[in-house]
Amino acid sequence: MKRLTLASGFVVLVLAMIGLRGADAATLPLNAGRLAAFTISDRCATAALPVTPGTVVAGKSTQVVVAEIPPACLGRPVTLRPFAAAGALTAADVTATLPTAGTRATLSVPSYTVTQVSGVAMTASTWGLATRWTTGAPGLTCTIPANPSVTCTVTGTDGSESFIGWTYNRSFRVTTSSTTPVAWQVTIDLSDTTQFPFVARSLDDASNSLDLVSATSCSTSPRTVTVRGTVNGAGDNLISVTDPEEFRITGRAYWTNADLIACF
Repeated sequence: MKRLTLASGFVVLVLAMIGLRGADAATLPLNAGRLAAFTISDRCATAALPVTPGTVVAGKSTQVVVAEIPPACLGRPVTLRPFAAAGALTAADVTATLPTAGTRATLSVPSYTVTQVSGVAMTASTWGLATRWTTGAPGLTCTIPANPSVTCTVTGTDGSESFIGWTYNRSFRVTTSSTTPVAWQVTIDLSDTTQFPFVARSLDDASNSLDLVSATSCSTSPRTVTVRGTVNGAGDNLISVTDPEEFRITGRAYWTNADLIACF
């Protein structure tokens, strides 16, 4: 009888393990701060997705912006929760659906203090996804072309925003963790309405410190432009942990003979 009981227990254990393996991963709640314990699947994403805060008011936000969404993830249901070093910052997981087009999504979450966030736990179609949290400005992505693993961040400078009629001005600061000077590059998503009041038809380098690297066609959405610091004696193209750079752009809702983008 003892042997039979042990054998029965073993069968039950095996069946339970089979059932768990086939269970829907969505039934497992996100344990904020412990996402690394999951077996992260590359089912729809092969790299960590950049996540930044959305509109920030008095240090708080009710949005997160997910960027570089691969086509395989578009239209999928997602679950996410911002977390701090000590644990979750919100009381419950947030569910949403990624857009069916584009590479960015702005998702609503309960209010959180931006400086308290360490990361965002996230799943797509119940599979865990790796994310990379930064507090850079929405709509702008910074890279170090010579070494993409080096951290590079773009943030808006306080008091830099102005919007008059059909013209806006924005100033940004580019920083890095590199202790040695490195050349930087920034991609600006002009279609990101969390950063810009409208999609600019013309864009000027108001600081005279930028070189145009590339830009999408005027008929493409989202409309993006990639710039870098001008290669000159002033060193605008180089940044280090002790030497950030700033630049300023002017966007207009009408055509002008602008130096970065000019769409009829």
